[in-house]
Amino acid sequence: MHRGRVVTPRARFWLLAFAILLLDQAAKNCVLAAVEPEAEISILGSYGRIVHVTNPGAAFGIFRGIPGFFLVLTAAAVVLLSVWRFRAPRAAKLYPLAAVLGGATGNLVDRIRFGHVIDFVDLGIGNLRWPAFNIADAAISIGVVFLVFAKEEV
Repeated sequence: MHRGRVVTPRARFWLLAFAILLLDQAAKNCVLAAVEPEAEISILGSYGRIVHVTNPGAAFGIFRGIPGFFLVLTAAAVVLLSVWRFRAPRAAKLYPLAAVLGGATGNLVDRIRFGHVIDFVDLGIGNLRWPAFNIADAAISIGVVFLVFAKEEV
């Protein structure tokens, strides 16, 4: 009986990382095509908006004055995450690691293409706003949380 091909954990790891990269870049390209810089489109009233902002620095726009540093830092992170994938001691950490890798690669592509990262998700209530972010940032954050709390596989 033929069961077809089994997708290995290694293949699922790379597929997840690549899917996050593609989704992030597709969303950013849509924002670039449809939203003027510094403009905003309300999707959930004032609670959720699509914006078009650039971030030459790190998370939340800190360290804006040294964008070349973040290009090198992000490239190094992508390499280290790729290497770590082969050394990850627990299978439970593979998919969160793939999310972090996919997100870091998405932001690296922006830094190479534009010299900054495109952010477009703006959430908050009134003047209380979370700093704008993108799909890559969300994948990195979620992946890190799961990496921290991943349990040993038995």
